[in-house]
Amino acid sequence: MMLENCAKLLQLRHCESFLLDLFEMPKGMWGNVAEILGRLNLDIGSVEDSTFVAHLDNPTGDANVAFVLFYDANSGESITAEYNRSRLI
Repeated sequence: MMLENCAKLLQLRHCESFLLDLFEMPKGMWGNVAEILGRLNLDIGSVEDSTFVAHLDNPTGDANVAFVLFYDANSGESITAEYNRSRLI
């Protein structure tokens, strides 16, 4: 379930407000995915309250690319994705 939700948040055009909100957060600061979605009135289906997200710069220095990290505190599962910020409108 977490993988599906993360893919939606990173790929679907109507979820771009989630990414814009995420990239306004300080790098490395964790945010609760369900709280962010609720604040933005985004519905992607069931999201566990234990799912968190953060972003980091690309270690190569490419400012257009960010690493997005998702973590589920209940299961210990984590997912990391590379995101091209230039995709955002």
